[in-house]
Amino acid sequence: VACFEVVALCTSHGFYTTTYEVTTGDGCANFYFISTYIFFFALIGVVCGLFGALFNSINARVTVFRVQHINHSSFRRIVDIMILTLLSSTAVILLPQLTPDEPASSARVLEYSNGCISPDLQAQIVTGATIVWNDGTEIRPPMDHYAAIADTLYPVSNSTSSGSAAQLHYWPSPCLFGVMYSPALCGWLRDESTSPNKEQCINAVGKLSTNRDYCCGFDSKESFTSGHFYTPGQNYRHGEPVTNVGCPLFLDTERWPATRSAEVPLDSKNLHNNTETLFNPMAALALIPSEDAVRNIFARGTPLIVPLWPMLVFFPVYF
Repeated sequence: VACFEVVALCTSHGFYTTTYEVTTGDGCANFYFISTYIFFFALIGVVCGLFGALFNSINARVTVFRVQHINHSSFRRIVDIMILTLLSSTAVILLPQLTPDEPASSARVLEYSNGCISPDLQAQIVTGATIVWNDGTEIRPPMDHYAAIADTLYPVSNSTSSGSAAQLHYWPSPCLFGVMYSPALCGWLRDESTSPNKEQCINAVGKLSTNRDYCCGFDSKESFTSGHFYTPGQNYRHGEPVTNVGCPLFLDTERWPATRSAEVPLDSKNLHNNTETLFNPMAALALIPSEDAVRNIFARGTPLIVPLWPMLVFFPVYF
């Protein structure tokens, strides 16, 4: 624990810094401590202590073996270093190659998320927000992207509205749930569209299919006419289902590398419908600096972005 704190809090220059920043904001306070959690924390401490003792025991035996059979010969020491270097570098390169890339979609990355996600991810799954004051006053700023809310909210906070506080009611992207509320686009779909996917899009919203303001998700009239749309649990491209479900997310490739191209352009009409993004969970542990690997493991709001099995395979190899 002491070693981890030194790594987490100190830079290479010896100054204290927030090396591992914690995401804060909406959804980040939704944690309630339950007394039974203490037993799980204790269990984690016992298991980690046993593995630490096993590691120290193995390390001590290896050290004794080296002193008795290797250190007295310069040639053997060189061969020992070469073998260790070859094995470690081969494992680090080979493990990501044996691990398949996964789609960087909202359905995959944000699975079981509590909503405590970083602003760069949030900006990719919402298109804006309505500012709602306590007195019921609503302000809908004109914007094309969620990022603009930051510049809009601050001047609004000085509004003459009698509300003492405000909440943001976000507008989800059409790809997030596969259902959207849009009187303009859904009305066009029902009244004017001649696409063969029209009925499928209307029926995809279930009980809401009788409400003309609801329909499946799509980004524009042109994209739907081309067969690009979203339904709950399924994306369609050129009218055919694709494996990438939800909103494609663009992750930082330095922290979330892929073993093949992270962006596979498929068309040029629409960003969401025509770009598949990929990442490799094993590469996010093995092919990046250790500090970034720790950030990936403890990223808030994305509990399953690095599954358990890559960690179980990588950690023994790492140590």
